[in-house]
Amino acid sequence: MNTGRKWILVFFASALALLIAPTSSAPVRAGDTQCAGSLGVIEVENLVVPENASCILNGTIVDGNISVKTNATLHAYAVRVTNDIQADKAAGVNVYAGSSVGGNVKIAKSGAADIQSVDIDNNLNFNENDQSVNAANNTIGGNLQATKNTGGVSINGNHIGGNLQCKDNDPAPTGSSNIVIGNMEDQCADFGGVPTPIPTNTPVIDDEAPTVQWIAPVLAGEIYDIYEGEQVLLAAEAWDNGSIQNVMFIRWDAVNLQHVTIGTLDSAPFQININASTFNPGWNQVFVMASDEAGNKSDDPFIWLYRLAEEKMNTLIFLPILENNLFVQATNN
Repeated sequence: MNTGRKWILVFFASALALLIAPTSSAPVRAGDTQCAGSLGVIEVENLVVPENASCILNGTIVDGNISVKTNATLHAYAVRVTNDIQADKAAGVNVYAGSSVGGNVKIAKSGAADIQSVDIDNNLNFNENDQSVNAANNTIGGNLQATKNTGGVSINGNHIGGNLQCKDNDPAPTGSSNIVIGNMEDQCADFGGVPTPIPTNTPVIDDEAPTVQWIAPVLAGEIYDIYEGEQVLLAAEAWDNGSIQNVMFIRWDAVNLQHVTIGTLDSAPFQININASTFNPGWNQVFVMASDEAGNKSDDPFIWLYRLAEEKMNTLIFLPILENNLFVQATNN
């Protein structure tokens, strides 16, 4: 982003409604729950993440299957799924610690996938995905299979009751420290050993910054209306070549001309609930930033939260945008 301030023209009312309206999707079966937002600790039957939508599950029980549709994204924390998680041509599938799946996890012809510390009764399959896929520290009752993936495959620290099979992946997968009761085959044939330790007299320099992205309530650069008394979920994902030290949510206080820390989280899920009354009336620019153990810091993408009064005028305003760098004085012109 260029230095100084930029100005954007924001339309209210119908324009904002269009910006934040849920995307339409194909009809689903009776009893299916469509998720285009977030669900907490509730129980549902089959769950569908519609085309182009993003769904966050936190402690949700799915008595059936989860289906992730074309260009949709699933973020699941501590979920319990009695049958399968299936994704075909999805944008991304992320399932994290505390989750269990009674059937299979099948991710095919999709984007990125991150399956970590999940208890899977049957098989985990990665097939023809074009972005990075990762399986780490999972307990898998059946087979782990990775075939024809082109974005990179990482397989580490899994306990696999069946076979570990990798074939026709380009680039070739990487991995180690997997306990495999069956066979390790093809490109994964040597993924059971512990990596060679780095000599203690060899310094390791980490100068790679982590990556962070918004996942709720909207994506980076987008606008979300908040209402008096509402609890607003702020959620982000962060990655690093090493370990994430923390993720910080920060708002720009345009009244007092200062950045104010909303909250700092040192472990996933990186999400926080905050009351709308915390924010100034009108426009609020909210940043997220990740730091790693080596002290490297990510970029700081932002979203806009608009705190509504009793009425919102249908008019035009000119809205200033701060620089996308929390270490530059916000009052520079």
